[in-house]
Formats: sequence, C-alpha cells, structure tokens
Amino acid sequence: MFKPKEDVSNTNRGKIKAMFASCVPDSAAYTVAYSTVAKTGIFSTKIINYVVGFSKERRELVIIPIDDEVTEHGEPISLTPDNVASAKKNLQGQWVIKSNAADKLLLSVPGYTVSMGEAMYTLPLIQEEEAAAFIKFMQETF
Repeated sequence: MFKPKEDVSNTNRGKIKAMFASCVPDSAAYTVAYSTVAKTGIFSTKIINYVVGFSKERRELVIIPIDDEVTEHGEPISLTPDNVASAKKNLQGQWVIKSNAADKLLLSVPGYTVSMGEAMYTLPLIQEEEAAAFIKFMQETF
C-alpha cells in the first residue's frame, strides 16, 4: 500500500475543491477534504464518497455525496451544532453523525488513500493536514 504520487494527489485535490465550490457559496471559507467510507454488508461492500467542507468560524460541516470520478454530486447537507444530535467515533474510527438534517451518516477523512485505490472506487489523495484539522473540528464543534 503506497501513498499516491504528488501530481495525482494535486489533480484530485483540485477536483474536490472545484466540486465543493460549485455547490457551496463562499467556499473559500471552508477547509475542503475527501471522505470515503466502506459499508460492508453480508455479501457486498459499498464504497461511499463525499466532499466535506468545514468551517470553524461558522461552526458548520457541509457534506456532498459524490461519484467515484468526481463528476456528479448529490445535494449538499449542512450540519451545525443546532441540528446534530450526536457525533461520535465508532470502533473503525469513522464518525457516526446523527442529525435531523439527514439520515445517520458515516464519515472518515483519511490522511491519504492508497494509490491502488482507483480499483476500489476511492480517489488517490494525500490530505494529512486536512484529516488532522477535520478531527479537531469534529471534537471541538460537536
């Protein structure tokens, strides 16, 4: 398992930032990161990808479901302390968020995804600073 090459990571970082900017006004006020979660069933595993943006000043987390090629997206979900009932880490290190704005969400912002991740429907990306900032944001905000 290897970190992706810097140029591949930078290209993918540009894709997620552009996707976020197309969905969220004043996107520069947010730290933007990639989130991927594997939901395992009895006979299958489903990979769910998101672009997440978080703002300490606004105390807001915006979650945008995306496809694995970052070409299509779902409706943005805005979470604040006012509409989040709980946000806790599960045993797999994923954030479990319960809110009245959406169904229960699972989020994980990894420091990097492996370069062979394309085969697993994840985006090869290095985002160690964003991952650390996300953990701090979640702990301090929710």
